[in-house]
Amino acid sequence: MIRLATVEDIPAIAAMGAHFIETEYPGAIRFDADRLATLTRSLIDGAGVVFVVEQAGALVGMMALTTYLHPMNGDTIATEIVWWMDPAARGGRAALQLFAAGEAWARAQGATTFQMIAPSEKVGAFYERLGFHKIEVHYQRSL
Repeated sequence: MIRLATVEDIPAIAAMGAHFIETEYPGAIRFDADRLATLTRSLIDGAGVVFVVEQAGALVGMMALTTYLHPMNGDTIATEIVWWMDPAARGGRAALQLFAAGEAWARAQGATTFQMIAPSEKVGAFYERLGFHKIEVHYQRSL
């Protein structure tokens, strides 16, 4: 079942967020559970949206999105903050249903563009199969 997240879901979302950072960005992004809880609450309260996938009473996936005005042209852009499925729940229809819920939300917000983040070339190839195209690659280093 795909549904909107509630504040009661925040601890489970934080646990999924920790697993997401550990598996997709090891050593590249520092995890802060309190910050994630604050962000999740702000999205639930209207700064964006958080959808969750619930199976057998447990959360096994999430997608968090927000919108912003593009600084070059003022277009409304919907951007993914996180899209994650528990490895045991991957490969089924739930992930695509979660994606569809996010895309429908983006359209309802008046977004003209939907951006997704690819932490690996494998994920990027998956996005390309969904009709996305690569527009840039990010690099970072610690200061």
